[in-house]
Amino acid sequence: MSLSQKDKELIDKHAKKIVDKGLGTMAIMAIESVKPLNYIGSQLLLIVNPILTIFPHFKDFDKIAELIEDRENIEYFLTRIEYFMNKENEIKQKKLEEKKKLLDKNNGGAKND
Repeated sequence: MSLSQKDKELIDKHAKKIVDKGLGTMAIMAIESVKPLNYIGSQLLLIVNPILTIFPHFKDFDKIAELIEDRENIEYFLTRIEYFMNKENEIKQKKLEEKKKLLDKNNGGAKND
């Protein structure tokens, strides 16, 4: 099953949420460990979906249940989590380098005085 742009956006949205909450590594480990059960998991989501429709933040469950039936989509989800984790690490690294340069500049100016 090929992913549409809308499906990719949905996966990206949830992958980014996971990474933003600092759960990227745990999510990857959990998903990798239950990946062989993807079809059963999607069917369980369909069973609990009527209950979850009460809560507005579970509005995407139908589509998610459909997407996780295909193992390729799970692989795509995992790669997107890794992508956002790497992107977040790059941003943190750049900030650290900027702080280090600023500290070096301030310390160097103090030594010359």
